Amino acid sequence: MFRTPCLLLVLLVSGLRSDGWQRQIYGDSILKETGVDSLYTQNLRERYNYPHEMDGEMAKAFITAYLGFQINSEIPQSKREVNNYTIKMKKDKDRFRILFSAKRTKNSSGKGGETELGKDVEYTVSSTDYKIISRAYFK
Repeated sequence: MFRTPCLLLVLLVSGLRSDGWQRQIYGDSILKETGVDSLYTQNLRERYNYPHEMDGEMAKAFITAYLGFQINSEIPQSKREVNNYTIKMKKDKDRFRILFSAKRTKNSSGKGGETELGKDVEYTVSSTDYKIISRAYFK
């Protein structure tokens, strides 16, 4: 007895959230006139617009380099705060190169690989076993 009205209510309520059901219930012209259609698609674009992306291989290489960076005794503990770095990454044929570039302040000279915030270091990570092959400092 209550099945049909309940089913219709469930379909209507759940359908209001999807673009297809909105168009069936309200029609294209009403959606455009009220601005619901443009707001709906704008919200979707904003929600799923990720300006930065990284594939799993690059993420794994970064994690390896980051762990090496955190235990690197040649960089003072006070200069190992990752927020003070710009991270740059690239993949060569059989390796990844991850550069931790120390941010420069207005008073920094801009020369050399070390600032009051950090010390530039590049890690090379193997793309086969994800182990650190080398690290290089800049002067």
